[in-house]
Parts: sequence; structure tokens; C-alpha cells
Amino acid sequence: MSATLAVLLGPSGSGKSTFAAAHYRPHQVYSLDWLRAVAADDECDQDATADALTLLTAILHTRLARRLTTVVDATSTSVADRAWLLAIAAEHQVPAVAVVVTADLRVCLARQAARPGPTPGRRWGRAVPAAVVTRQHADTHAALATLHTEGFAQVTEIGSPLPGSPVGTEIHYQTYCAATDTAGTATLTVAHTVDSLDEADRLAADHARSDVDVHVTAVIRPDGRDLVQEWEHTHADVL
Repeated sequence: MSATLAVLLGPSGSGKSTFAAAHYRPHQVYSLDWLRAVAADDECDQDATADALTLLTAILHTRLARRLTTVVDATSTSVADRAWLLAIAAEHQVPAVAVVVTADLRVCLARQAARPGPTPGRRWGRAVPAAVVTRQHADTHAALATLHTEGFAQVTEIGSPLPGSPVGTEIHYQTYCAATDTAGTATLTVAHTVDSLDEADRLAADHARSDVDVHVTAVIRPDGRDLVQEWEHTHADVL
């Protein structure tokens, strides 16, 4: 498999780390929280963010020079957050892909409310202020319209994975907007098993914007079966 720089994108509490743990090897994933802990023995220490970014920069250059797939687990909701990552990927001629983890704002806020505040003697806790999460959520949805033009070779949007849920079905679909003559690709991950192409079509259409046409290209169940591939095989004589 060709090396990529995968940039996870989404508000705090959307499920990015859960997704990364389910889809990548531990040594491929680098989060700012973990690098803050490396730099300062405290993943919540915002004063250590600059040092964490220095470490991340060195890791990216080292791994991409060796053409190793590397995942950045951070919110990355602003253009500036993503631009320097794209520049490093371009320097090493490694394609960058964006994985946008979307979740209902209420879910993100509820997860933050359940996270602990600062421990005694510490300035920061794991909980992110509601105003910050709300802004990140809005910026995430705004980014969906610009990620391809920013330089990402592929953009995948997934639903928020719930901790402890089964991997579920991945619905891959293509979109086309006649008003802007633009096409794109996306992936929707649902926690339950999809049993029919009609159900997959409905879920993909519900997930996409209302002004685009949706064409489902693959429906991959937890057991690895692709319902689209099976349908095409069964109907090969009429295709």
C-alpha cells in the first residue's frame, strides 16, 4: 500500500481517536495530546503545545521521508492547521488524505461534559470549553467544501464511531452537484449492519447534502462482504 499522510479532522469529542485506534496501527498515529504528555508529562498542558508541534514536525519529516503512512490525530479544523501538514506531505511527495469525523454537536458537548476538569495543582483538564467545541464543529462542516482545493488527494467523511460499538458497515459513495459541476467521494460508517442496497442508498442520501446526487459504489459489511460487488456479480448477464 502506498504511503499517505492521513489528517484526522473534527471537533473535540467527535471520535477521531476511536476511529484511529480501529483503523491504524498504534505506531502510525500521533496526537497532540500524546506529544504534550511526552514533552511535559501532561497531555492537557496547553503551554506544551509548541513543543508538541516541534516533535510532530520532526516525526512527520522522518516517517514521510521513509514513505511510511502517518496519521495526525488533532482537531485540524482551521485552514492554517492543515496548510503546514499539506506542505510537509508535498515536500516528501506523499499524498495527504483528510478523514473528517462528523458528530452531532450535542454528542460532542455531552462527551466534554463527562470529561474531568483540572486536577489539583493543574491549570487544564481534559474537558474542552463548550464555546470552543461549538466553533470547531462549525469549522469542520465549513471545511468539507474546501478540502479538495486545499490540496488533499482524498476526502472521506465518516459518522462518529461510538466506543464499544461494532465496526459496522462502510458505505462508500460518490457525489455530484449539478449547480457547481463538482464531484467527490465519501465514506459513511454506521454502527449496525446494512442488509440491503436500498438501505445503503437511503443512508448515504441522508448523510450527503441535499443538493447533490448520490451514487453508492461499495457497501462493505463487518464480515467483509461487499453488497454492491455481490449484486453486480449476480446481475452480470444484464450489465
